[in-house]
Amino acid sequence: MDRVSPAQGASAVNSESRASLASLMPPGMAERMGQMESLGHKVALSFVDGDREQIAQTLDEIATWDDAPGRLPFPGPRFDFAVKQVLGTVNTLFDAYDEVGGVENAAVVAGARGLIEQYAPVEFQELALEHFAEVPGGTSDMNLARGGKPSDEGTVLAVSAAAAWLATQPHVFPVRQDSRQILLKRILESAADAYGTPDRERVTSISDAEARAFLDVLFPPAGSYPFPTDPREWTVGEREVIGLMKSHLLTTPASATTPTQVRALKGQIIETLRSAIAQMEANRSGSTVPPARSGVQKKKDKPKRAKRHKQQRRKK
Repeated sequence: MDRVSPAQGASAVNSESRASLASLMPPGMAERMGQMESLGHKVALSFVDGDREQIAQTLDEIATWDDAPGRLPFPGPRFDFAVKQVLGTVNTLFDAYDEVGGVENAAVVAGARGLIEQYAPVEFQELALEHFAEVPGGTSDMNLARGGKPSDEGTVLAVSAAAAWLATQPHVFPVRQDSRQILLKRILESAADAYGTPDRERVTSISDAEARAFLDVLFPPAGSYPFPTDPREWTVGEREVIGLMKSHLLTTPASATTPTQVRALKGQIIETLRSAIAQMEANRSGSTVPPARSGVQKKKDKPKRAKRHKQQRRKK
C-alpha cells in the first residue's frame, strides 16, 4: 500500500494556493486546521532541538485548543488532524531516504524511542512507545498512527519523534539546519493560514542571499567576514551558519535585531563552525577523500520500490 498519506499533497501547494483555500473555509475551521498543522510540526521541531519544555507546552496547546471559550465543538478526535499532517512530513522524509538506499523500520523505531525517552513528558511516554510495538521489520508498511483508533498525546509524540529522527540523520541530511527550515516553513505557513494572513505579509522562507547579507550586518564592514559569497563554495558548517541566519530572519528582521541578539548569534556562529571543523577533522583522519564543500549527497541509482507508510483510514 502506498505509504504517502493524503496530507502530503498539502505541502506541495504554494502560499498563494494555501491562502486561497483557507479563505474559502469557515473562520473557525480554517483557524483550527492551520493551528493543528502548525502545532504538530512544532512538536517535531522541538524534538529536533531537544527542547523538553517546548514539547510539553505545545502538546498541551493541541490538547486544550478545543476547550477555549467561544470555539465551536470539533466533531472528531482532537489530535487526529495534527497527526495526519505530521505523517505527511514523515512520508516525505521516507521518500528522501529511498533516494539514497532506504532505511530500516527498526532504525526509525530505535531513533524515535530514544527521542521520546529523552525529551517527551514522562506521563505520555508509555502511550507514545506503544505505537512502536507492532511496527514490522525490514522496510515493509508501518502504521505509526494505529489506523482506526483515535489519536492521543502519545500518537502526536510518536509521529513527531519519527519525523525528527528522520530529518536529522547526517548521511541523508548533512546540513541539520536544512531540515529545520523544512519544519519551520510548515509551521509558519500553517499559522498564516490559521489567521488568514495576506500573501504580501507572509514570510515563510529566507533566501541564501538574504542570509549571507545578514552576516555582513553582524560583522561590519560588509565583506570583512571570511565567508564565501558563492553557495557552491560553502562547507557543511557554513551551510549550517546560513541556516541559523534564516531561522533568525524568519521571526526578526535584520533591522529589528537587538545588540543582545547579535551577541547571541555570533556565539552560535562560532560554536557551529567549531563543531563543524572538529567533525571535518575527525572525518579526514579516517579517509583520504576531502569533504565536499556543498554538503550535497549524490543519489544512488536503485530500482523504485513500493512506498512504505500506510494511509490513515478512520471511520467518522
